[in-house]
Amino acid sequence: MKRIATLPSWTRVAPCAATRAGVGQDARTRIAILASLFVTLAGCKSTAPIQTARAESRLGKLPACTATTNLGELCRVRVADLRPTQFGIGFASVEKKQEPLEKAVSDATRLDTLLEAAPVSIAIGPAGTFYIIGDHTFARALWNAKVSDASGSVTANFADLAPAEFWSLLEQKKWYYPFDESGKGPLPESALPATLGALNDDPVQSVADAVREAGGYTLSEEPGATARWLDFFRTHLPAGLAASDLKEATKQGLALARSQDARPLPGFKGD
Repeated sequence: MKRIATLPSWTRVAPCAATRAGVGQDARTRIAILASLFVTLAGCKSTAPIQTARAESRLGKLPACTATTNLGELCRVRVADLRPTQFGIGFASVEKKQEPLEKAVSDATRLDTLLEAAPVSIAIGPAGTFYIIGDHTFARALWNAKVSDASGSVTANFADLAPAEFWSLLEQKKWYYPFDESGKGPLPESALPATLGALNDDPVQSVADAVREAGGYTLSEEPGATARWLDFFRTHLPAGLAASDLKEATKQGLALARSQDARPLPGFKGD
């Protein structure tokens, strides 16, 4: 049996089943072959797969985030347009959130579910720029997984403020963490990474996340709570341990989180 591509061009017919080989060159042979093709076509059913439309993304139905988006309103924001308000992020923590995103990239419904469960908190700054406030881990995971759009929630709109006023207000609200991945600072906002992809690895943040996930302390709504725990682990863990041995650093971090030294911190659980 031969593919239709092997039939002479004069046939002009693409049968759905294989046809006889050995095409003759005289008119009677041609007529016989054509007759056979028409009979075959009349009685066959298409074996081509039915192309089903990909489920439309629910995220795509959200309005785009703009400088006039209402507070608390869910909107669609380009991940590339999100600006960090901190210098580092725990890459080990990012990887945990990145893996399920990468698996869901080709499945619109599954990806929508992940994005809806974790809208990015946004403060709109001067010139309508979108700044992340709070957890940057999921946002960086989106960047790494090459997810183009995210679900955003506008927490504050300071678009009308001058840059100096804007950054002063972010510091007052503890939405700007002015220390880099090694704890150096305070640093000016002009030194912040321009994109999520430019954030550096801060292993101590991965330790803080791992300790919390292991029940060492609870996530507090108090402004700046995450930064306080980060500073605590940075000053109490042996220098370099978080980078060289995350498992051991987490073990020691758990003990520290339950110690009396940590009692003043928000989310302290103790023994």
